[in-house]
This record gives sequence, structure tokens and C-alpha cells, in this order.
Amino acid sequence: MLGENAAEGALIATGADWSVAAHPLFDTEFVAAVLDLPALPPQEVAARYRLVGADGLAPFHPLLDVSSLPEVIRVLLQTGDLLAVLRWLETDEARGVPWGFPWHAREQLAPSSANGAEGHPTRGGQQSRGRSLEAREVARLSPTDPLPYGDVDLTWGRIRASMTSIARQSRRSDGVARPRDVFDFDRRSNSTLVVVIDRGARPERLIRAIRSALAGPSDRSIRVVLVVHPNRDLSGALAVASLGGYESVRVVRHESLSGVSDQEASDALSDYAAIVIADPDLVWRDSAVEMLVDALDEPAVSGSQPVISASDGTLIAAGLEVIPGTSHRAPFLEGLSPDDLPASERRVARGFAPGAVAFRPSETNFGMWWGAIVQAEPFATSIGDALARQGSLVVVLGSRTVLTSDVEVRLASVPPVQDEGSADWLPQRQPLPWRAAGWDVAYVAPPTNESDRPRPILTRPEGHPFRGRMRWAIKVGAAYSRSGDRWGDVPFAADLARALRAEGCDAVVDRFHPGARRWSYLDDVVLVLRGRHPITPVPGRRNILWIISRPELVDVREFDGFDVIVASSAPWAARASALSGRRVEVLLQAAADRFRPSSRAQRFAAGALFVGGARPPHGRQVVADARGAGLPLELWGPNWHEFGFTDYHAGEYLENGELPSRYAAAAVVLSDHFPEMAKEGFINNRVFEAVAAGARVISDKVEGIEELFGGAVRTYSTLEELEHLWRDRDRLFPSARDRRRIAARVQRDHSFRARARRLVALADDVRASTA
Repeated sequence: MLGENAAEGALIATGADWSVAAHPLFDTEFVAAVLDLPALPPQEVAARYRLVGADGLAPFHPLLDVSSLPEVIRVLLQTGDLLAVLRWLETDEARGVPWGFPWHAREQLAPSSANGAEGHPTRGGQQSRGRSLEAREVARLSPTDPLPYGDVDLTWGRIRASMTSIARQSRRSDGVARPRDVFDFDRRSNSTLVVVIDRGARPERLIRAIRSALAGPSDRSIRVVLVVHPNRDLSGALAVASLGGYESVRVVRHESLSGVSDQEASDALSDYAAIVIADPDLVWRDSAVEMLVDALDEPAVSGSQPVISASDGTLIAAGLEVIPGTSHRAPFLEGLSPDDLPASERRVARGFAPGAVAFRPSETNFGMWWGAIVQAEPFATSIGDALARQGSLVVVLGSRTVLTSDVEVRLASVPPVQDEGSADWLPQRQPLPWRAAGWDVAYVAPPTNESDRPRPILTRPEGHPFRGRMRWAIKVGAAYSRSGDRWGDVPFAADLARALRAEGCDAVVDRFHPGARRWSYLDDVVLVLRGRHPITPVPGRRNILWIISRPELVDVREFDGFDVIVASSAPWAARASALSGRRVEVLLQAAADRFRPSSRAQRFAAGALFVGGARPPHGRQVVADARGAGLPLELWGPNWHEFGFTDYHAGEYLENGELPSRYAAAAVVLSDHFPEMAKEGFINNRVFEAVAAGARVISDKVEGIEELFGGAVRTYSTLEELEHLWRDRDRLFPSARDRRRIAARVQRDHSFRARARRLVALADDVRASTA
């Protein structure tokens, strides 16, 4: 038995305490962290829990929420009979107790396995909402057992370590966190602290939000503190464990911060270059955090905020603005496209839209925002208003984020400006912000059943370059995400939009899946670029369907509702016309103006260049064939290491702006097509671009491809033919001078400007026929 002097408060470990300490469901290390105990023998930890923890229903295992136990069992716990509780948890009656909260796992633990898991999850499998674990399974967990969550492979050992660290989290005896210990990372003088407030976001969203904040290339040291609230420790543990530990991310409990004074917070945080308070559902794109902080380099800027978009890419807000003629503030440019943002780098806003805000802590009222963190209200409009009073609250238009949750409630709670005339800190409306961005507020729609706030209805003002011109909404099937950005449809749509603007039209690009929206009344023409996903036409608009790839996925019944159908293959267009009874015109893919021959291009040693991701079964057939024929390869794109091409892999992603010089410099450019595209005569965009850059192209066989490009593209069927094309390329391909001539013809006849002119003519024909 263990004991202390009775006068000092004797503590005796009973036989039951010894049994509790030995039980697999009593986590001694975790309990010691929860009770803020020093290193003690397990039986003494059990005794202290019996006397202290049980009365407050403290957890005794990282994966069990004690409050979920039946009331009669909680009474046993509070009376100190933890051993009876542990034995009850092993019975069939306790099978309904939720352990670990419901896992969104790709594969759940199986009770039949020896160690509680039947193997690792299938990579790339579908995410599903898993069942809760059972006590018998939890008791058998070993540190290496996988507990996968979404697309993150975690082990029980990593999750347990994170939960224990959160429980410990540098507490004082009064349960209050030490700010210096929580926030004082090993940081450089230009460090940025991102504070993420978890108000109930699902763990996978927290993981995504924190990863995206850390992911962008930055010269600044970015650190993240996740503030979790009651019963959210597991969410924080998943976030930290998925990121490999506490080097860049820490978790602190909300209740531990509630006793921290403003002065303590100021002392701990005032030497950061910037602090960013962020929504837990906010996904940062590219270098969005760094852009916000860079804006604070200007002394007049007191705070900065990003552009907030929905998951489909449409704008939620570029700050708040007062609606003309009212005292209400509305999300600026809500519902429009990012292509509708002003061309300037930033703009001064009249309010802070929910999402994120950055500021210099050394010049900010700590009591204002520290209280907001503690009260879980970091996005109160008063914060933005206070920052605006100190200087300029700017929206950094290049700083793009995606808010994955519904923010309608938070936007609806934005209070009106009570007396705009007396608010001298508000920027003067000269010119009106809506007019400066190229819009007039035609009228203000009153609140509806769907929204309890007024909304401005926009039109193009008199004298605007696009006033009276056709507005095109180009819709593509790529998601508004980093992975979606790498789809070929995205730069294709962007190049086409630029070409349409050069032809005097207004044009925006919609990402998957924006159908008819509140701002669709502005669109004259809806152009669907049909690739992998079908997209429905918008009633009341001129609808054009352009099938640019994946013809095997197209059902001619999709033609219903479209006024014009065009396809990037002459033979397929003819067959589709006969099958559907609709006229399908030919409109081949195209090359952007930036793809031009360069006399300064230097040849790269790799010689045979391929740009694109690897896919089953061989990576890419043309690449596998080129390796078999002995060609020196240079590969750009994801997943090549999975197919044994690591030695040839130059990088995951080649920026679109670098492609022209790379194509021009390569000895040959390799290209291939999906088998269905090759069979149906669809020539991909890569071929047009490479030929326009003056390159030699070796491709798989596609009907008409060699004739279309005057010999600058050669095809093969066997390894011998491929090896012959490489070895005798100087003789078999046109000369450099002839390739420049061919490139000029492609620029003239197959440019995006040429395609834009044809599309405008087709849209005009529809308007004339329906007038």
C-alpha cells in the first residue's frame, strides 16, 4: 500500500485501485494528464481519480465521453466505484455506449481480429460514416492499430498521444493555460499566428482548414493554434495527429483560456508580426495567408481580410458594403464569380465578412479580440468595425479562401449602420464601391422566407465597356479546389474567357456545380464545356454545349435544352447528328496566344517531354512505350512514382505559364489520348499547344491528326515505329523553319480568338432566330 502522512492528507491505494490501474480501459497516462498529476505509480493515479476525478466525471480513457454513460453507471462512478464501471463496460449491456465518437472511416475496426483491426484501409476507398467502437475493441487496441479518418491514415498511438498532450496542455493548478507555453512557438521575427476557433466543425474539416493554412509557399513562419471547446478534444487530437505533431500546430481548450487576462495574452502574442483569426471551415488557397499579412506592411492598413468563396467558387463576400439608399450592409459581390472582382490588388471595405481577419497584435486592442476568442465569437462585426476605426480595413482580392459551411446565419446577423453620417471612420463613397467595381445597384430586394436581410440587385452601369454586350457564363466540371485547378478544363476555360473578352464580350468561368443561380439573370449565354461531368442548361439563356473530351460519357439526350451543340471531332459530330436528329457542328480544341515558337529556347537534356498525371494500368501508354523504346524522358505530373517512373519524374506540377517554353525547348513532346477519344477522333488540347509552340509531337493514332498539323505531329503503333520516330526525328519531322510556319497557321486558324469568334456568331444566330 502507498500512503502519505495523515496530517498532510493521507492517500491510500486500495485493492480496487490496483485492479483499476491494471484494467486496459483505464489509461493511466491520460488520467494523469487530465488531473495534472506528476509522475506517479499507476495505482496512485487510480486512487487520485477515485477521490478527485470521479466526482467531476473526468474522463478515464481518451476515446470515452463519460457523460454518455447511463445515469445509474455515472452514479457508480461518482461514488468512487470505478472498478464496477469498468467491469460493466465489458458486458453486452454496454455495447451501445459510443467510444471514440462516430468515425468517418474508410474501414472500421473488426472485433474478430486479434488486435482489433483487420488490416489497413484500402487507399482511395470511399469515405463512409463508421460505427462507434465497442469497449472490447478499445481494450485490445495497440499503438500501431490503424484508426483511419477520411483520407488521413492515423494510428491509435498517435491519436492517444495527441489526446494526452491536449489534456496536459501546460495547465496551472487552477486549470488555466499559460499563454506563453501555448502560443510561444520557436519562431522567427516574421512569424504569423493563425488562430482557428472550433465551434463544432467536423474533424475532417478542421484537418483540411489547418493543412491549407500551412500549405502555401511562404517566406514567413506560420504557426496554428486550434482552440477547441467542450467535448471537442478528439477533433483537436485528430487535427494534430494528422499533421504529425505539435511542431507547427497546437491545441488549447477554450475553458483553459477563459481565465487568461488581456495583459497575459498581450505579453504572449504582441511580438508576432501578424495574427489571423480564422473560421474552422475555411480552406485557404495558394498563398492566401501570406497575402493577408503582406497587406499589413502598409502602416495605414489596420486589418485585412480575404475574398470568401463558396465550395463551388461563387463569391460569398469581398468584405461588406453599405447598400446605397439603406442603412444595411451586404456581402460585397455576393453570388458573382471571382472573375467579376475588381482588377486592383485590394479594396477598402465597410465591414468584416465572416471568414478570417488579419491584424498586427502590437497595435490592436487585445481586450476586443481576446474576448471574442474566449466567447467563441471571433467573427463579430464589431471586430472589423474596430479595426476600420483604427485605419483601413482592406480586402486582399488575390487572397482566396473557400468557406465550406453555411454562413447565411452569420451574414444575417450583421447589424446595420445605425447612423452612417456619424460614422466618420467609414470610407467616403466617392466613388460608390459598387460603381467602382463595375456595377450599379438597380434596386434592393426585400427580405424573403429564405433570407431575413435585403439584397442588392446588380446591373452594368451606363458607359461600362460591357454594358449591352453579351455576358458568357462558361461552365466546367472541375471542382473549385487545388486538385480541380489542375484539370485541363480550367486553363482551357480561362483562355476561352480571355478570348471572348477580347471579342468585346463579358465572360466568367463557373466551376462545378454552379447551375442556375441568383445572378444568372445577368448571363446572356451559357456555354457548357462537356468533359467528365454533364452540366444542365439554364432556362431562359442561350445555351451552347461544347463537347471537348470523353465522348463515351455523353448521352445524346443531354442535348435537350441546348440551342447549339458543337464537338471537337468531325467523325463523332457526324455520328451524333445522325443518332440524335440534332445538328452537331465541328469546333476543334485550340491553342492560347502564349503558345508561340521561341528562338531563345534551350533544349533540355531529357529530350522527350510529357506533361500530365499518371493513371492505371501503365501510368500512360505513350510514356510506357517511350521507356520501352529507350527514349530519354522528362515527366511532369502526379502519381508517376506509383508506376515505377521515379527516375524520370521532374515534378508534380508544371505551371501553365511555363508550358510554352518547355514545349518549345523539348526535342519531342509526347501526347496520348483516352482510348475513346482517340477512337472517336478527339484531338486533345496538348497537341494544339505544343504545335503552336513549334514543337515536334509524337502521339498515339487519332483520325486526321497528322494531316491537320502538316506533319508536325507523327503517330506510331509499335515500339519499333516509336523508336524510329525518335532516332530519325530530324529527317521525319518538318524543319524548324517549317514548324514555325505551321505554328503560325495554328495560331491563326486554331486559336481561342478564332473559336471565340465562331461561338459569338453561333450565339448571334440563336438570338436572331428567336427574335
